[in-house]
Amino acid sequence: MKSLLPPIAVGLGVILLLASFLWSTIFPATATWTEEKNARMVELQNNAHKLLYLAESARSKPKYDGPTPEEARAKFDEAKAELDTLKAEFESIRDRPNTVATYLKWIGSGAVLLGAIGVMAARGG
Repeated sequence: MKSLLPPIAVGLGVILLLASFLWSTIFPATATWTEEKNARMVELQNNAHKLLYLAESARSKPKYDGPTPEEARAKFDEAKAELDTLKAEFESIRDRPNTVATYLKWIGSGAVLLGAIGVMAARGG
């Protein structure tokens, strides 16, 4: 029974290596990130730029008839917070397939290496 473990480890390692190469194709990041989220992120980016401009205009122009600098800055901070949350979600979704593939690759490589060492030890001893 012990003599079967090294070849099984090699086989499992090869399967994990193959899975690591195919992982991002099987589970693409686009499956979770929707067009609605993308449109919302673009809208928030544009809105944040406009609000930042309004906040700076309100601060630098004494006869400005828009919102007060505090109101404009508060609206900008609110939009920026939502944008930062959405960006963090996007980056997590974007990086997830590559992260999983990296783990599979290293675990598979380790299993192949340990299995090969076990096969060599069984044949030599």
